[in-house]
Amino acid sequence: MMNIYEIICDYLTKNKTGVLATVIKRTGSAPRDVGAKMFVGEDGKAFGTVGGGLLEAGARKEALAIMGKNMIKTFSVNMNADVVNEKEMLCGGNVIILLEPVTMQHHEVYQQIEIIQKNKQRGLVVTGFGKDILSKTSFDKEGNITGNIPDSHIIDRVKALLYEKRPVMNEGYFFAKALQLNVPANRLEPRFYDLKKCSTLSSPTMR
Repeated sequence: MMNIYEIICDYLTKNKTGVLATVIKRTGSAPRDVGAKMFVGEDGKAFGTVGGGLLEAGARKEALAIMGKNMIKTFSVNMNADVVNEKEMLCGGNVIILLEPVTMQHHEVYQQIEIIQKNKQRGLVVTGFGKDILSKTSFDKEGNITGNIPDSHIIDRVKALLYEKRPVMNEGYFFAKALQLNVPANRLEPRFYDLKKCSTLSSPTMR
């Protein structure tokens, strides 16, 4: 089964870029758990899922809005009961989604994550983000580091989290297992959305 990082590497090899959307926080009965990802290519194709429906269409719309601008953005979606009923959605809850540019800067990291996944090894992906700041690092089970070299306290944190089952958000860093990103094959087929029919569920919140 092809995974999102394999698709990302394929895009970068062809000198194409995109935006990676990741659920970094969830409360209530939101449709997808923390760590769910969707890649939106510069050609408008979307792979993976962050929840489907208007939530996913909204994430794609926001991704296209920052495409090619090398911007990092988080936005929140509040799917309260009124919104869920009005939009005929199946789930409520709130989510925060991180949008990060996918460029050649972190190609080596994406390649390493792809290798970890294909070999079914244990590994951890650490994404650091803030205003105009994005760092990307992968750690394998042997402690080998690819990408941006983090501070020693982050490395210590990685050692403690390597065997955690769930993603962790801590001090502006998002820690996620490298093996959790496979999604059903039908969600890896390129999809397009009619943006005219896509209404934002809540006002995006810049962080």
